[in-house]
Amino acid sequence: MSDISDSLIQALPDLTLVVRSDGIIVGNLGGKRLGIASEPGELIGTSLRQIWTEDIANHLNLLVRRTLRTRAPVDRHYDHQGRHIEVRVQPYGVDRVMMVLRDVSAEADSDRARPVEEAAHHSPAIEKRAAFEQRLATALTTCHLRELPLSVVAIHLGGLRDARSTLGPAVCSRLVGEVLTRLQSPAPLPGETRPHLSPFGRLRSDLLIVLFMGMRDRQAVAEAAERIRHALAEPLVDGDKRVQLQPTLGVSRFPDDGLTAELLLDGARAALAAARYSDHDSTVTFCSRTLTLPPINLPDFEQEMRWALERGQLHLHYQPILELKTRRTISFEGLMRWNHPVCGEMVPDQFLPAAAQSQVGRDIDEWALKRACDDIARLPRESDEPVCVEVNIGRRMLESEQLAASLVSIATSAGVELAQLGLNVSERVLSTSRSALYSLRTLRERGVKIFVDGFGNGRVPLERLASLPIDGIGVDRSSIARIGTDTSARAMCKAVVSIAHAFGLRASAAGVETQQQLEFLLNIGCDAAQGKLLRGPMDVASLNRLNDLPAAPQKAASRQRS
Repeated sequence: MSDISDSLIQALPDLTLVVRSDGIIVGNLGGKRLGIASEPGELIGTSLRQIWTEDIANHLNLLVRRTLRTRAPVDRHYDHQGRHIEVRVQPYGVDRVMMVLRDVSAEADSDRARPVEEAAHHSPAIEKRAAFEQRLATALTTCHLRELPLSVVAIHLGGLRDARSTLGPAVCSRLVGEVLTRLQSPAPLPGETRPHLSPFGRLRSDLLIVLFMGMRDRQAVAEAAERIRHALAEPLVDGDKRVQLQPTLGVSRFPDDGLTAELLLDGARAALAAARYSDHDSTVTFCSRTLTLPPINLPDFEQEMRWALERGQLHLHYQPILELKTRRTISFEGLMRWNHPVCGEMVPDQFLPAAAQSQVGRDIDEWALKRACDDIARLPRESDEPVCVEVNIGRRMLESEQLAASLVSIATSAGVELAQLGLNVSERVLSTSRSALYSLRTLRERGVKIFVDGFGNGRVPLERLASLPIDGIGVDRSSIARIGTDTSARAMCKAVVSIAHAFGLRASAAGVETQQQLEFLLNIGCDAAQGKLLRGPMDVASLNRLNDLPAAPQKAASRQRS
């Protein structure tokens, strides 16, 4: 019991602040251990600049504004007056953040003293933060002079902290050694030389940074990063101990996302945060403008998205989904575009991850459902079969108690049947949200088709699959992209298709771009596919001119349910 009590005490924050967007503290609790405050409320009315050094205060003010803009929590570490302070900033209302601080000096000293690389004789060197940032600065200088691209990849090892608390530091150290060994495993990509990997930097216990130098193609960077993720997702074994990590990766690129080490690291961490706290099962997330908006002279991102809705800047493109055996169009997927007045046309990856962190994400999903229903209702029919459309829906919309009633109202107003609608949801939502499951079950009983995007990340156990209210599962895009180069990707595609058929579900694939990918999917019995090779996204005007408007998709094979 005493060990548990000690652990709880160590986990408690040493100081909690509530801070306005202008950096003024409007509430505090604790602070005595840090020598900052001795009574609750003592710091009210004080600015961050009055209790921190100028550099730290400036950076914290940036984090406050960024957190309010993206609605995503941020973790940082600072050295202040001989202490190593861990800071977590998270939204707290509309215009305030909660700032939780812990003195982790003892942990940092322990990390320095503890041989984290007990297996370092067979693992690459891992550098502490200061040394790695210096190396990154040197790498940037080299890239400037030689006009080379550079990618900064942030890797969060989800589950490592839990493993340390349950298995102990010695086992955890050996597991870290195995992680570092696996980071060397990704093979060179066809047509690419092996990317130069620097010694890995460790910004905190479960956050690693690695550099890719000389890889110009974004897709090549994504594939290399995905191979790292796949390697780290395999279970780690130490004797009779077995640990399953959940790695998440965020990528920033020089010179697109920044010209300095600080900007690139912030960009990679912002992309990582978007991946961790989004409800989409993105395996690798790239930095984008919406994740790194400058802290001043720009409207709040949520407000900017609301303006986009009000001013008609959002629209849907529709990509046909084909039945592979007959090449017949069976449905369309609605893909969102934003005609941004400054940045031009933006694709979903550039704004939806940030939108998902705020209430505007739900408003965007509702708009997409209305627009999709209105568009398909106006399409000309050459037969009595209705046109079907699938729309991607996020967690906030799915967890709404009014989802079923709203969707029925939207469909009725547009004059379309619920059987014409399909919802694409993430595996993560199915595994973590009971309210979303209830909504999906209600909608499916009324005829709406439910499909799972990017199946195979291990979030839904197979024994639960039969009880889920779904009609189909999709192979993860990253596996489709690596069909021609990676045997494990081909095995994953086969496994997902086999699982789908075993449970009476539609097996589909998105992102089909080569003839080799198409032939492989046909050979393994994949039911449906979409991609540029088959047909690219089109606006609603082009859709109106399409000759082979789809018939209603055949109903998925019925399944026995208890």
